[in-house]
Amino acid sequence: MRQHPAPPAVTIRDENRASDVITRLRAPFKRKTVVAEPCDLNEATREVDRFVVD
Repeated sequence: MRQHPAPPAVTIRDENRASDVITRLRAPFKRKTVVAEPCDLNEATREVDRFVVD
């Protein structure tokens, strides 16, 4: 079965999210201050699930 490509908005959102994750992972090694912000763990889990399923 052939999968249809994701709509451009979904692809851009996923790319931006991945970029944010990589930026936060690299920050401690650049001695850059990481800004702590509230995080909805349920939403974070749903996002990870979307990456894994795709």
